Amino acid sequence: MPPSTKPTARICLFGDPRVYVNGSETPGIPPPRFSAAMLLRLAQKPGKPITRDEIADFLWPDEALDATRQRVREYLYQLRKAIPSGKEMVATEGDTIYLSPEFDITVDTLEFDKLLKQAGETANLARKAGLLSQADALYTAPVAPDLDWLMVTGLRTHYADHHLEILRALSQLASEHDFDSAIEYGLRAVTAEPLCEGAQEELIRLYFQAGRPDEARRQYREFENLLRRELNEEPSREITEFVRRIPANGTPHSPVGSLRVAPLPARRAARIYRAVAALSLVVALVAVAASTLRSRPAPPPPSPEERMAMVVRLGKLAVKDETAKEAEPRHREQSEQCIALGEEAFKGWYNKYEDDWISRLAKIDAELQQSLKWLAENDPPKAVQLAGTLTRYWLIHGDMGLQRHWLALVKKAGPETPILVRARALTGLSLTYLFGSKAELREGIRLAGQALNLCREANDPWGQAQALRHMGLFERAIGRDKEALKHYRMALQLYTQAGSESGLALTYQVMTAIPPKRSRGMVTDAQWLGWALSASNLFRKVENPRGSTDAQDLLNGIARTVCASSETIPELRLVEVECRAWLRIEKDHNDLSNQRELWKTLATAGLKLGDKHLMAEALPALCAAKDPRMPVSEYLRPAAQMAGAYQKHRKWNRHPENVPASFKPTFVHRGLSRAEQAHWMANVELGKRMTLEQAVRVAIDF
Repeated sequence: MPPSTKPTARICLFGDPRVYVNGSETPGIPPPRFSAAMLLRLAQKPGKPITRDEIADFLWPDEALDATRQRVREYLYQLRKAIPSGKEMVATEGDTIYLSPEFDITVDTLEFDKLLKQAGETANLARKAGLLSQADALYTAPVAPDLDWLMVTGLRTHYADHHLEILRALSQLASEHDFDSAIEYGLRAVTAEPLCEGAQEELIRLYFQAGRPDEARRQYREFENLLRRELNEEPSREITEFVRRIPANGTPHSPVGSLRVAPLPARRAARIYRAVAALSLVVALVAVAASTLRSRPAPPPPSPEERMAMVVRLGKLAVKDETAKEAEPRHREQSEQCIALGEEAFKGWYNKYEDDWISRLAKIDAELQQSLKWLAENDPPKAVQLAGTLTRYWLIHGDMGLQRHWLALVKKAGPETPILVRARALTGLSLTYLFGSKAELREGIRLAGQALNLCREANDPWGQAQALRHMGLFERAIGRDKEALKHYRMALQLYTQAGSESGLALTYQVMTAIPPKRSRGMVTDAQWLGWALSASNLFRKVENPRGSTDAQDLLNGIARTVCASSETIPELRLVEVECRAWLRIEKDHNDLSNQRELWKTLATAGLKLGDKHLMAEALPALCAAKDPRMPVSEYLRPAAQMAGAYQKHRKWNRHPENVPASFKPTFVHRGLSRAEQAHWMANVELGKRMTLEQAVRVAIDF
């Protein structure tokens, strides 16, 4: 076949995103970085069209689409400008954007994936090593290190994990013929992920097999110190025993097995090593370790219900004359299961599973108290850990004050308690002082500040954001709104860095508690409504039932309160977008009460914006969403007036197909007495004489 005459384009996503067209590097993607993020999104599937709304939702997930479409156009222009032939390469068609098939486009991350797949499919070890080496050469740096979108963070982690597995596989392959190369790959693996226990143990064994026992011991000591410092853990018993048996001359006292042993099971895999090896790499590693014993796969962890049953069963095993020593194994196992449940519940707070976890924990509340009591006496660090996971549960149940003594154990916690466990408990403890005296409020600020310092020391953005949000709550309660807003805004930045939509939603929600009238000019109506819109949008995404209810109430209350002005008009237009999104959900739930409140907000927005289409549409919608328990005597007069007004003004309705039967022009209300029918028709005529604005005010009050 003749060579392709298409222009070539190579997109490199390892490191800062960049593009080479026809072999020449183009200028870098210009600031702002949204153009680089747009390129990365398009490069995931070259040639596949992506809608502008999908791009907008990726770049600005916390904002309504109507507010971001103009920005999509701006950053598309900048992206095209940064690439030679960019207008032809980044093509558009209707509402979609795509990388043109008129270019021969290659992407380094996609080539990386292809090489891994080929390595997994070949049984030839030399070819396997060659393919993995090519993939290693492609990975020059983490994917787009300066882009902090959730999808980009996920890609960055995905490729970093696979690259670590490549280094481990190459190390084992090289050990067949070249210990120096094997050790070099092993060193690169532990440098990439120092807490990967499997990689550390493989390197220690490599040093020993290469006749370098002193370096094996040194590597073990460095790993041991790292685990103690970062996780307050010890290396596995197997590798500790292996190193202990290496004498000064480098020969172990007893056989310890050859180099090619299967990687030791990582007891802390869930906390230390995030990677789940791709199938191709599993095949590569298994081929190298074919001569080893194969261990059975670990059974799946118990479900929450299984853990709960175990907790209850262990509590019932207590006997009358049981000594403390006899009871210890039972108490310890029960406490460990409670801690496991608490940690799972902690991951479920603020999302759509929160109510499920509240219900589960309520069923074993007595057992949780038993475990906390036993741990406080026998293992205080674990008591602090369990208490820290339960703060949200106690808050929702109204038990925060009663449970303060468990969280207060953190005040006596020593260095054996992990730093983030202490920080979490301190953040929870601070919350128990939120509704107290001024002295207690100041104590709450102090405790949240301690938690903030610990999270900064551990470089935990989410924990820092939680502590800052709590500090803002206390500052607001004391009356220092300026300081509260400062802490809230810092929390927003950190939640964004951590990719926590629920954290952002909660922060925007509490920010609305500082209204413009109270803020002494620090908060405008537009900002206030904008925060309510952001909280509403985010809570809808995370599907937290409690947050969704609060977010709707906030949106309804604030949107109806703010006045129309040049500053608030854009936000008022977004209110329509947000309310319609909620209406789709509430219609599925058949919740007429919530639908009615949302339509009241839409009708109010229509009045403020002078939007006759929206006002006319609200008339039949509000009538259809009435409470079915409302007596006819209360319903008849306003509904008839709305029907009459709608017959006069229905030309403004953008969605006439949604008009209920009660609003058809020939309607006569069935089931009414003659007097009631006459009353209905008289009010219909009255409605026909109303202006659209007058009718909408009747509908809002109805």
